Amino acid sequence: MSFDLHDLFKRELREIPTPRQERWVPSPSPRGSHPHIARRALSAAVVVAVVVASVVGGELLGRIREQFAASPSSYRDLPSFQASRDFVYVAEGGLGQDYFQEWAMPEGARESRLVGRGVVGSIADRYPLRTGGDLAALPVWHNGGYPAQTADTYLQLISLDNGAPTYRIGTGLVHLPGGPTDSGPEVAGTFMGEAAVSVDGTSVFYVRDEGLGSRVTQLMRFDTSGVRSGAITRPAAQRTWGDPSTGDAIWSRVIPLDPQHIALVRQHVRSEDLTGRAYVRYQDWYFLDADLHVISSYASAGYGALAPGGICSFDPIHLPSGGWALVCSAETGGVITSVHFLDGRTFKDQAVTVNGDAWGAPLGGAVTSDGKLAILTNNPAVLRYDIGAHRMIDERNVTAASALDRFMPSLALGKEPGAPAIQFTPDGHFAYVAVDRSLWWGGIAVVDLQQAKLVMHSTAIANTVLALHLTADGHRLYALGTDADGTTTTLALVDPSNLKVIARSAPSADSSVAIFAVAQRH
Repeated sequence: MSFDLHDLFKRELREIPTPRQERWVPSPSPRGSHPHIARRALSAAVVVAVVVASVVGGELLGRIREQFAASPSSYRDLPSFQASRDFVYVAEGGLGQDYFQEWAMPEGARESRLVGRGVVGSIADRYPLRTGGDLAALPVWHNGGYPAQTADTYLQLISLDNGAPTYRIGTGLVHLPGGPTDSGPEVAGTFMGEAAVSVDGTSVFYVRDEGLGSRVTQLMRFDTSGVRSGAITRPAAQRTWGDPSTGDAIWSRVIPLDPQHIALVRQHVRSEDLTGRAYVRYQDWYFLDADLHVISSYASAGYGALAPGGICSFDPIHLPSGGWALVCSAETGGVITSVHFLDGRTFKDQAVTVNGDAWGAPLGGAVTSDGKLAILTNNPAVLRYDIGAHRMIDERNVTAASALDRFMPSLALGKEPGAPAIQFTPDGHFAYVAVDRSLWWGGIAVVDLQQAKLVMHSTAIANTVLALHLTADGHRLYALGTDADGTTTTLALVDPSNLKVIARSAPSADSSVAIFAVAQRH
């Protein structure tokens, strides 16, 4: 900088007007006063006031929000409540608890507690049994039989409309690791097979993984008409899959699709950890007819069995065209969602649509009343697809319903292991979702899938909502929830139009985790 320019800056600075000195320097304090103490006391008082105001204001805002959430008004187009007398079947989830409970609603009285697994899978990854019509088939194991380390197994059929155990289907003696090999096939792990009833109730399917490392899959179909006549002695159809070359254990699931078709999913998993969770490396999908003949398969020897989505949902979506949509996801830094549009007759891929990884993991999907496929993610976001053209229409974040919600933590939806935490209305317009317990303490949110909008939520139902079940007609919503300390569970009958509780059951301390069936009482 030149000296002339430097002098210019100095002259300009000197000419800037400044306050008089007495306005910059405090006047001397009178003798005996302590202004610094007064200032500190005043500052402390201000800080305390701000903190108190923040706490009180936050508490007040929370109470206002709770009041709004606990007493929402009805929202247009939601299904209205219609009273009925139901049996609600609740499954217990401990590894040593092979029981289910039968509740009479709206009275809230427990009718019975019977033996039989109402959930399948490990203690960490549990899924309710699939029922058909008014029939359920519960897998039963009698451990500690003779000889030692053996178990007698059978399927117990239950008439859901009257709650009565009816017939049994024997599935043979098995031995646990270390047991005598001549007493039946070996089974291991906490995932010990699954039963499912066909959608029309005419067949019962039972799948079990046997042999060294549970690598051989046995799938059986039983004709329920033979069971009812007492003439059944063996399966109507049976098929075996072997996989001796892999070091993975196999956890298989059977999924009834329609009266003529089922899907078998063989999950290749690594050993379970201490919580019972096993890492699923990939899946093999087989689509079968009623005689268990393979129509189509998606098998792989490595990760990405259904590339570009490695792990697919156990809830294929039936499309108006007669085909199916299979929703898959793969983690590659984010979660990539892919939708496989399958032909309903050949089960071959007609198209595969892949979206970006910024929208979260898929929770479930439904066909909306306007003929679109909508998938809700835990972002939360709604992904919409044109079914006829097999293409994505748009991706939209779920927005809040009111100004009050914008002051609250952002919506976070979660699908907890152990039970379906998402239910769709029959017309596919709305989704009821159990909200992440870390933010809204187990509330229920209602999302409009056509508008991608949060339209209602409530925290008044339970401290933590474990499971939801919407009746087939959409007129009654049941919620299973825990108390504040998580030791007891309560079943609530909820009005689906406004999320108000109609009735509650008596508390139960039997580790309930899932609602696997609801049937009108006869």
